[in-house]
Amino acid sequence: MIPDIGVMIGLYIVTKMISFATKDKESIFVRIFAIITIIVAVICVADLFLSGTHSWKLSNIKLPLTDLSSKVNSDLETLRIRTARAEQAKIHAEIEAGFQAYQANIQTAQDQLSFFKEALDVYRIDNKQYPKNRDGLGVLVKKPKNGELWDGPYIKKIPKDPWGHDYIYFSFDESNTYTLISCGPDGIVDQYGIKDDIISNP
Repeated sequence: MIPDIGVMIGLYIVTKMISFATKDKESIFVRIFAIITIIVAVICVADLFLSGTHSWKLSNIKLPLTDLSSKVNSDLETLRIRTARAEQAKIHAEIEAGFQAYQANIQTAQDQLSFFKEALDVYRIDNKQYPKNRDGLGVLVKKPKNGELWDGPYIKKIPKDPWGHDYIYFSFDESNTYTLISCGPDGIVDQYGIKDDIISNP
């Protein structure tokens, strides 16, 4: 049981009185007065304790543990929500940045295909046909062995697509046409990979 503060104070007073009484050995009246004071003090303290009117009890001092726990839980929940929102915002920003980069790469690939198309059209005008499969896009930069009509170079170099892959060139001799392909991010022709190819024809 938690000690009563009032009792503790009373005992302290009693102790002081006893100490005072034992020191003054020369005066019997002082000793008697001290003893009477001790008795009165004990009676008052006992009455105070038994009456239940005292308010200085440690048991009455209660820490608001429930309120503190609720506050901590509330703060933790707020922190969890903020962390989750920040993580979602980060993921959204990464997705948005990735999508914008993908769109920019598509635009770059389309621009390069247009550049190839112009060079191939000029090559066809000079050589009366588009490059054959065995020659590929290389004839746009370097004259082939049988290129009597070749009047290039038609481009300075053969670029890779924005994802670092080679462009794929197919020619169709019977119709004198071609297909030029960027395989997209996966680097695989659509027939074998995902449908992300970017294709150019005459």
